[in-house]
Amino acid sequence: KAAQLRDRIVALRAIWERQKIIFTKPYSADFFSVFAAGEHAVVHLFRVRGGRIVHQEHFEVESAGENEPQILEAFLQQYYEDASDIPKEVYSPFRLSNKKLLERWLKLKIKVSTPLRGKKAQLLKLGRENAQDYYGRNFASFEAALQSLQKILRLPRYPARMEAYDISNIQGFLPVGSMVVFENGKPKKSAYRKFKIQTEQGPNDFAMMKEILARRLQHLGGPDLWPEPQLLVIDGGKGQLNAALAALAPARKDIPIIGLAKRLEEIYVPGVKNPIVLPAQSPILQLLQRLRDEAHRFAITFYRGRHRSAGLRSRLDEIPGVGPKTKKKLLQKFGSVDAIRRASAKQISEITSKKMARTVKHNL
Repeated sequence: KAAQLRDRIVALRAIWERQKIIFTKPYSADFFSVFAAGEHAVVHLFRVRGGRIVHQEHFEVESAGENEPQILEAFLQQYYEDASDIPKEVYSPFRLSNKKLLERWLKLKIKVSTPLRGKKAQLLKLGRENAQDYYGRNFASFEAALQSLQKILRLPRYPARMEAYDISNIQGFLPVGSMVVFENGKPKKSAYRKFKIQTEQGPNDFAMMKEILARRLQHLGGPDLWPEPQLLVIDGGKGQLNAALAALAPARKDIPIIGLAKRLEEIYVPGVKNPIVLPAQSPILQLLQRLRDEAHRFAITFYRGRHRSAGLRSRLDEIPGVGPKTKKKLLQKFGSVDAIRRASAKQISEITSKKMARTVKHNL
């Protein structure tokens, strides 16, 4: 595989070198091509300056059910809004019909053309092939898995946004919850959310799951709006799923929800007696596992950080005479409470008084 990849890279470099000089005259233009399938589209740009291809670029675009000419027109309208390097000629595989766009370009003295043959048409065709290749590498596998997931779960909508939830605690101490988001099969970390469990309920994962779902659903409307997901994934089996359903009921939102149990990787669906069991190699199962595992990772990381902070507070803050400034100096110098404990009174006295150093040693 490594050798095949190397050979492909060498071949692509050779093609790129051959493409660098395509026109004998010092010619400048932008060539746009597009490939769309499902929920996504890729716009490809060849930038020709002085007769050479000096740059090529891919742009990911939401298709929203539009056809390729509509996608490209909308893209071009935005692309040249703030562009500084605007050529006198733009080539598109389609005849543009947006009159406002054309009128504005006429004022800028930009000529828009759709070549049918020759080098320019070939370059547009190559751009589309590049866009299709980019789509295949970045979207096709995810989109196929999401389409299959929609079919298997009988979801009313394509699951472009999926959210997964997990709880992390030890015997109910400092419990936390996590929400992670995958959009179009990929993590969207800017949309991740952390929850500190607020109710006093002991080590009750079902009640905690119900709480964080209820709090998340409060953000479905109002000024602090979070987009509505097409699928909710709960880490757990029937018990966790039932707790989540109880949280959904007051919101009166018909959001599809499933539970993914770790032991046998079974998928629990509300109202369905037997869980769905998919092969371990199934792209659908692997996608759900990545989503579930990311929720677990995010929750445990938050829990450890909160637990560590609580540990620091319980040890240093309870020492008489140790205020915020002294605490900060101690941690900056030694790095942790354990390191302070191992230090000698003489070492501690280098940043505080000898009396305070003895007090710290005595209390740790």
